[in-house]
Amino acid sequence: MPAKIPKVGTRSNLADSVAVFLKDHPNLHLGGDGDFHQERRHHLETIGVEYRLAPEHHFPTQLDEYVAVIDWAQGPEGAARGISSDLVFGGGDSAGGNMTEAVTLRRRDQGDKSLAGQLLLYPESRIPFDTPAAEENNSGLYLECNGIFSFADHYLPQAPEKTYPPSYKYVSPGMQTVEYLKNQAPVALFTCGFDPLRDVGVEYGSKLQESGVDIQWHHYPTLTHGFLQMAPWSEECMKATMDVAQELKRMAYSQGS
Repeated sequence: MPAKIPKVGTRSNLADSVAVFLKDHPNLHLGGDGDFHQERRHHLETIGVEYRLAPEHHFPTQLDEYVAVIDWAQGPEGAARGISSDLVFGGGDSAGGNMTEAVTLRRRDQGDKSLAGQLLLYPESRIPFDTPAAEENNSGLYLECNGIFSFADHYLPQAPEKTYPPSYKYVSPGMQTVEYLKNQAPVALFTCGFDPLRDVGVEYGSKLQESGVDIQWHHYPTLTHGFLQMAPWSEECMKATMDVAQELKRMAYSQGS
């Protein structure tokens, strides 16, 4: 049984390699002109969900397209490529973690086949407007906390489209009750000390644990949001990234045994 997950995360000292990297790349910000995501695809082999982006395309377009990829992978097209329908995992970092949480809940609610597991890397489980992490890690750490609010504004539709409140269950899984969060696929959760989203991820993990979901939590008090992308430049980030791979391996083998 893992240790009890707290409600709020912690940080210690920013890893030297990350501090140097951020100092050498002062204009690198999530969603800015300098970002990792275009280059990252050359380092990972996976089924990527090339969902349409906000603000041109609003929620729930992104979830619909994520679901379509899961259905494809779990269906005859995936089987023809050697994919076991029982070993389809979902995962993502930041907003991708949020969408993995939401898709998992939506599939459960609709009675669709579950994912085999969830990999949640520093997820945006809800808007972090009231957490210590949002104050401690407001700026200068790749993810600008105040920018999160504009991301959310772009993501959610406005009239005359159908609208959803920020607290909607598939928008902010972290705001839902412990009772509602029961009966989900296993979770591997990864959070970082120097991340404005730290506490909303830890809070979500605590709720999942309380609800009885099988969860393994990894916390890195010296790392920041985006460690997955920083791995080629930071030994500490590479170790954390390898932990993600080990968790996927563990979940996959436990499902297949």
